[in-house]
Amino acid sequence: MRLRDFLLTISFRASNVDTSLFTLNGNHDLYYLLVYVDDILITSNNSELIHRLITFLSLEFKLCDLGHAHYVLGIEVVPTSMGLVLSQTQVCS
Repeated sequence: MRLRDFLLTISFRASNVDTSLFTLNGNHDLYYLLVYVDDILITSNNSELIHRLITFLSLEFKLCDLGHAHYVLGIEVVPTSMGLVLSQTQVCS
């Protein structure tokens, strides 16, 4: 709740469909922030915005930036020139 309240005070909007998703849209810039237990996934169309948000969040919360996402909840995240490709390929044993 503390993170949710903080995000709302800095103009993020809580999703009506998913309580773990927050968005911020303004001046051609978009943020998507997804919270799962103690992990936060942040994406934006502007990489500088991501770094500024991480810096801002670190002033309020103890956090560790793990860099670019590779896997999130069993979903592979692959960056491309057009954005991110999410893949949920299943490996058989």
